[in-house]
Amino acid sequence: ETTLHELRRAVPELKSSLASVMKVAAESLTYQQSLESSGQAARLPSASLDGCMEDFFSHCDQVSHLMATAYDSYIFSQSSGQYCSVHVRSPAASTGQSYSDFLVAVDQQVKTAEQLLGILDTFVADLSKPSASRTA
Repeated sequence: ETTLHELRRAVPELKSSLASVMKVAAESLTYQQSLESSGQAARLPSASLDGCMEDFFSHCDQVSHLMATAYDSYIFSQSSGQYCSVHVRSPAASTGQSYSDFLVAVDQQVKTAEQLLGILDTFVADLSKPSASRTA
């Protein structure tokens, strides 16, 4: 999973965590207000405000880390682009052939190039041998 996918997943979790903090904070305030005004508590908060805050800050740290990672990746890709002036496109995308067919074609081209290299090596070796016709 890429950093951006993780970030897209983490942001809604952060929003949900913030909503929980707001809900528990409101329940805590209502509870404290009812204690102060009547001396009786209406209802205990459903969750611990400290626990919700810890969860919220944990999500904040996660989103912050993912954003820093995504930014670093972006900067790295931008700076490494200066060393690679050729933009690589998949030939399969422009010709409509599948990636596996493309790999087979490349494999055949490599084998043909190896055969040509062998033929040229043999030719050069034959040229470098002294022949009877050249010495006469």
